[in-house]
Order: sequence, then C-alpha cells, then structure tokens
Amino acid sequence: MKLTNLLSLNGFSLFLVFPVLFLSCKKDSGTSDVSATASHITAVYAQDDHYVHVDSLNYDSNGRIARIRQWTYDTTAGVTFPVLDSTDYTFVFSGNGTVPASFTMTSSYITGTESHILYYDSQNRIVKDSLVNLSDGNFVSANYRYGTNLLAFDVYKRNNNIVVKAETDSLFPAANGNIYNANLHYLDYNNQIAEEKYITTFSTYSNPFYNKAVAESVGMFLSGLLALDFISPNMFSTTSTTSSSGYSDMLSYTWTRDAKGRVVKGVEPSGQFGYAFHYNN
Repeated sequence: MKLTNLLSLNGFSLFLVFPVLFLSCKKDSGTSDVSATASHITAVYAQDDHYVHVDSLNYDSNGRIARIRQWTYDTTAGVTFPVLDSTDYTFVFSGNGTVPASFTMTSSYITGTESHILYYDSQNRIVKDSLVNLSDGNFVSANYRYGTNLLAFDVYKRNNNIVVKAETDSLFPAANGNIYNANLHYLDYNNQIAEEKYITTFSTYSNPFYNKAVAESVGMFLSGLLALDFISPNMFSTTSTTSSSGYSDMLSYTWTRDAKGRVVKGVEPSGQFGYAFHYNN
C-alpha cells in the first residue's frame, strides 16, 4: 500500500507509535505564531516497519496552517536515524482569507521549488490544485469533485511526457460525515489500472484533525497532502484494505487520550503499527 494514499487515516493507519526515546530527540519542528489558547496538533509521529515519518505543522496568528514539513527516517541505523527524504510546503493566504490561495513545495525528490495555485468554487470548496512551473516531478494537477454522498479527486501526472490521469480517489461520507468507505484507482508501475478498497469503522473519540470549515473547504486537499483524515469528525477504530493485487489487511486500534480528552496515541494489538500526536498546549 502506498504511504501517500489519501486514506491514511486509513492509509496512515499503517503506522507505529515509536518509542519515547525517539520523541525526545526528534528534529525541531519550529515555533508557531498561533495563539497559545488555541489547541492545534503541531507534530505527528508514525512508523511503518522500520521507517519513521514525521509531520510538522506550523500555524499563523489566525490559526491557519502556514507551513508543513515532513521527514522520513530509517530506524535501522542506530540512534542517529538518518533522514531518507524530506518535503516542505509553505502556504500563501490572501489577506484574512480562510483558505490558501497558493503554496510552494521543496522536496528531496525534486530539484528547485514547485509553485501551485489553488482554485475554489462559489462555496469556497477547493476544485483544483495546479502546478504553475515545470519541475522534474511528475505532478501536473489535481481536480476535486463533489456529489451526493461522494467526494472525489483526480490526479494528473506526466508519463513519458504525456499528461495522464494517474489516480482517482472516491470517498463516500455517511450522514455523520465519517468516511466509512473509499475506493482508489491508480496506474501501477506497469501502467495498468490497479484498485484498492477501504472500509473503516470509527470510535466515539474526536478526530484531532477535524475542523468543520476546513473539512468542507480544503479537507480533501489536506488529506491527500498529509495522508491524514481532515474530513471525518471521529477517529477511526478499525481499517480494512483489499487490493486488486491480492493484498489485504485489517487493523484495529486502541487509543490513549490525555487529561484534556484529546487523542495522543494509538496502537494496534501487534504493536507494529500506530502513531502519536503532539499539541501546542
């Protein structure tokens, strides 16, 4: 399963909460301008096998996500944990607008800086993420669609200098807003269409990434970018995946909350997968 899949509160459910030793020596996530009275997730730590993934979120004085930094570490090399890759997103807002107008991206996967423009409909819902400048990456654009009990987006990429639809994610929200079912169709390494299906059940705990205004405007965009669920109001409890390749799995999670009732970590019975959250206060 691809770590960058959208459904990673379905996809990111394949991660392990790594030891406190690592949390205590993590890379500095920087400071945030957001008011100390507001509670925001500032870091997400996750592990899949021996890979540790870190997402650092920085906010501006209006509580908007202004910057996202990501790192992947290899934990097999002792306590030094060498960085395998990194990505940095910086968002630009128009005045006091609630949604970003554009963003730039630098990454160890590409040279230079990518510039993107974001487009919205009359309801302030994102409808397109478009690459402005050419890069040595293969992303071209993503188009977002909204229907009755359906959220979907199509990703277009360059394939041998031809722009093709490389991926379609279809999410099926229930009346309560949670994404119980989703389908992913994408071109595999042989340029054949592959399919993955996800079924998720949810706990009664609040999803710390959920904000109604964000979910309804840029929820799909942020979910795809971070591989975290910015759409469902609740935290998932079980996830099952089936693939056209024959792969399947099912994971069940136990959550731990802090004194404020916020989810701070989760792990599935084997202890191999899970993740942890840090807050600004």
